[in-house]
Amino acid sequence: YERISSVASTLQVSGDKCNYESLRLVPHPYSWDPSAGVCNLCSPIDVVFDDIEIINSAYQSASELGNRLNLNLFSGTANEKNEKSSTSLKLKLQDLSDESSYGITITSDDVEITAGDEVGFYYGLISLMQLAQTYHQLIPCGSIFDKPRFSWRGQHLDTVRHFYSVDSLLKLLDLMSLFKLNKFHWHGVDDEAFRFKLDRHPEIATATAKRGNNLAVPPVFGSGPDATGGCYDREDMHKVINRAA
Repeated sequence: YERISSVASTLQVSGDKCNYESLRLVPHPYSWDPSAGVCNLCSPIDVVFDDIEIINSAYQSASELGNRLNLNLFSGTANEKNEKSSTSLKLKLQDLSDESSYGITITSDDVEITAGDEVGFYYGLISLMQLAQTYHQLIPCGSIFDKPRFSWRGQHLDTVRHFYSVDSLLKLLDLMSLFKLNKFHWHGVDDEAFRFKLDRHPEIATATAKRGNNLAVPPVFGSGPDATGGCYDREDMHKVINRAA
């Protein structure tokens, strides 16, 4: 999202509707109807919603993602009035015809997100965080409606031919979530290596975890003569699966 920040820095943030005909949100929403003015998200935000499980869960997940990516807008406790707040965020359950869809209505005083399921609320919240990052907390007023164009929005990562640390995998999953990708193909087994350390047969991963001179798997793709690589144990796999879930 450094690219998003650099693009946003060229914007002239004002109340003129014509500056926001094209919304800087990735992926671009299904529809965007701009109106005059901006909503200031610089100050603390009052977050208000009914005690509904799917909203609570979406709000918690979005807050955790925002904290990890340093994008979190929601520093206070939901449904508690902040005297310093000038803007409110309302989350309302609404029956929308499309699964995982959401709507965002932005005025100068508040933001309202509507959705019919947990994923819709989650996508609405991370869209709001992305807009705040892109527009430096001064987001354009208007109405957004968004729904997935494709049910399968995937990312493939080949950890067989090039080993990535668990931290790198977790960061990738967070960025996938930020941009609403929903399928992760983790390629970890091939004739080049067996990256998953099995409790019953740990020797398989041990034999193929490293590639290099005089090893079971020779160096390739400019990896050099020294041993490189690694494998993922049960704890590593649980971390990745839990983050993806």
